[in-house]
Amino acid sequence: YIKRGDLNIGLVSHLSENGCGVQLGREGILEEEALSFAIDIMNGRSDLLPNISLGMVVFDGCSDMGATLARMVYFLEDNQGSGWTSEFQQKNWPPSMDDFPPMNFPVKGMTGIWSSTTAVHVAGFLGAFGIPLISNYATSDQLSDPLRFPHFMRMVMPDRFSLNALTQIASSMNWTYVSLVYSEGAYGESGAKYLEKLLKKHSPKMCLAYSRRVSSDADDNEYLEVIEQLAQLNARVIFIWCQQHHQHGLQMALKRLGLVHSFVFLGGDNFVMDGSIAPAAFKVDHIQEKIPGFAMHMEQLRPWENKDNPWLPWVWSETFGCSWLPSSNNSCYDHPQLSLTEFQLWHITPHTRLYQSIIVYAKAFHEMILDRCPEQFAQPDRQVLQNCVQTSMVIDYLLNVSFPGLSHQIHFDSKGDIYGQYFIKHTVREGPHGNIVVGKWDRYTGDLSLNLSLLNFDALRGKDFFEPEFEDMYIPVSVCSRSCPRRHQSVRQDLECCWECYKCRNNERLVGNGTLCEACPQHFWPSKEDDSQCERIAPTYLMASDLTSIGLVLLASVGACLAVALAGLFYWRRNHRLVRATSRELSSVIILGALLTFANAFLFVMKPSKLVCVVRMLGFHLTINMLFSPLTVKTLRIYRIFYMGKRSAQKPKFISTPSQLVFTGIILLLQIGMVIISNSISTISPGLLQQVKTKPFVELRCEQALPAFLLPICFNVALILLCAVLGYLTRKLPENFNESWYIFVSVSTTLFAWSVFLPTYFSVFYAYQQAALLSFCLLLNAFITVGCLFLPRAYAI
Repeated sequence: YIKRGDLNIGLVSHLSENGCGVQLGREGILEEEALSFAIDIMNGRSDLLPNISLGMVVFDGCSDMGATLARMVYFLEDNQGSGWTSEFQQKNWPPSMDDFPPMNFPVKGMTGIWSSTTAVHVAGFLGAFGIPLISNYATSDQLSDPLRFPHFMRMVMPDRFSLNALTQIASSMNWTYVSLVYSEGAYGESGAKYLEKLLKKHSPKMCLAYSRRVSSDADDNEYLEVIEQLAQLNARVIFIWCQQHHQHGLQMALKRLGLVHSFVFLGGDNFVMDGSIAPAAFKVDHIQEKIPGFAMHMEQLRPWENKDNPWLPWVWSETFGCSWLPSSNNSCYDHPQLSLTEFQLWHITPHTRLYQSIIVYAKAFHEMILDRCPEQFAQPDRQVLQNCVQTSMVIDYLLNVSFPGLSHQIHFDSKGDIYGQYFIKHTVREGPHGNIVVGKWDRYTGDLSLNLSLLNFDALRGKDFFEPEFEDMYIPVSVCSRSCPRRHQSVRQDLECCWECYKCRNNERLVGNGTLCEACPQHFWPSKEDDSQCERIAPTYLMASDLTSIGLVLLASVGACLAVALAGLFYWRRNHRLVRATSRELSSVIILGALLTFANAFLFVMKPSKLVCVVRMLGFHLTINMLFSPLTVKTLRIYRIFYMGKRSAQKPKFISTPSQLVFTGIILLLQIGMVIISNSISTISPGLLQQVKTKPFVELRCEQALPAFLLPICFNVALILLCAVLGYLTRKLPENFNESWYIFVSVSTTLFAWSVFLPTYFSVFYAYQQAALLSFCLLLNAFITVGCLFLPRAYAI
């Protein structure tokens, strides 16, 4: 099919389907006419190649790679002359194949080539002669190698970008665990290799659960084996990168195993979406475009009017079942109203790409002539023009072409691959119209846009491996491991998408993006709102609102009132003989000590602070000393008067009241010295204590080293023991001096209380219990002292 021009473009069409001239196909005639239509459109433009015409030559490749390669030699320069200079005289019309002997028709570029396998060989062959090839159909990734194919370009994106789009679909659905089934051969194996590489780099991580190559001669058993292995995994999303006969075999295996509607398939542009077997599938498809005016061109096409195309009469007769013989009963001449619009194929996208490839050539030729020989636009000389437009240099101009296409901007990368777009198709129901366009993927931006409202996964409901939750939609789940519950760390397995969940301890938070449990710092506890954060534990202490505190406060209040009442009574009856007999000054010190003891009990139900801790510590040690130092001095005086007097009639020394007060003061000063020494060993201060690391319980307490705490206590205990011994020795005094008996009872009871208190104090677990015990011990000492020493005498008075 020849249209001679100043600059010619070649095409090897697949007109014959089962051998050259045996059966002519419809798509071949559409391809040729799309090229012819594009050539005419370009020649009619004034802005491109003014005064310079484009031409074309088309050979039948017979849908065979060998025949296609054989036709390539016709496009090379022939030293013995070429068909462009020969005269073609048609002997008959309609023409026969013999009327067109094979001759050489040198061209400046090639277009077409349906098969990627054929394109690899053709591009390699033409590249050796520097002839550019723009393919409209070949999608193999190996054609993107500019070292092997320096003069190859294409109007369709290579397969790897299909996988980019499909991977983004899986990512947008939160599918992180997927499988892959691919065909043996260059198409399937190169796609599988690229997908595996793509998944490793993808973020967030996506893991390949299973990858299986289907052999070229696969039988039913192999298909069944593939589906059975897929069914055993959690990966319910499957990338299918197979030839169509392999797709059919896998679909039949799904039916036999009763696993129809059990997977979500993601496929390339050759994936056959059958809603009855693979519902909710996704595939990428090329943008559907229409050539402006081409439909009318096909409708007006008539063999007797358009005599350039030698194959048109054969296609016409086969399409309408007529004959070109005038003697026939069904002559094609008898049906002038017929038209090839009945093909309903004029809108096929590949032919639109062919149409736009001619625009690319026209713009590249225009720029090349503008740079090298612009005078040819005014007065073209065919020989000069042929030398100006060097085929080996055309590729540089082709790569720089950019213009608004029918649906998107046409421009290319350095490898000759176009920046295009994909439609995203989705199966929503069974039937021929069950596939709808739900989105678009743009290579230039790398962005995927999906209309989620159009997605429909209802056919997958009821399956155990799907969860009916994804915001307001029903989206199937394909993950290796489900998300761990709260406060569980995920321990990675061999695949990054697979893990096991282990519960963290009570005091541990999650770090490392949920992969590690880490103990919170001391006095901190994992947050209830955020498992990765720790928050400070509110400290506990003996608060005034606690029942224990209320009881201690009531006892201290009663004791303080009692001490004040006794002090008032004894002051009011200070000249009473019973009051004078008890040594009023020492008794006053004891009552004051009791009153301070009751007052000190209030400090134990206050929040510990530096001041509270210091005053509490001083009060605990000194008030006990104020109770028992005058009592010990009084008992010692009684002992000296009645027992030492038996040996001598002389009055003992230092038994006067001033002397007794001095002795009491000395003992109190010694205790103050002990407190100072203990505080120099370890300063008392408020501190936090978390006894059990796995419980959110922190106490605020007054802290002091144990030796520093025991030193003043031991002094007081020694004082109480001395008082007890003296009380025992003076227990049988005359009846008028039986106060020593009450002293003995008081001190003995106190010793018994301390023998219980000390082990209990050091054995209780919580600090607030120790504080309560200290407070109770103080109150008990004061009540015993007041009760045994002063209440009987007050009753007597």
